[in-house]
Amino acid sequence: MSDPYCAPLNYNGRIISGGAARAVRIAQAGGLNNMIEVAVRAGVVVAIQQIFGSSNRPLDEG
Repeated sequence: MSDPYCAPLNYNGRIISGGAARAVRIAQAGGLNNMIEVAVRAGVVVAIQQIFGSSNRPLDEG
């Protein structure tokens, strides 16, 4: 199984791959903490929708 985050990436005019590409992609996504927060928030939304039913109104982002 390959990690798509390690695939070659054009970064500042250079092609990077492996761990360097992975680090750049993670940084561009706001870092690991942000990626985890986004995933958890999405999971909570799905759980709430399954418990209470789907709704078109957004949840409070505060």
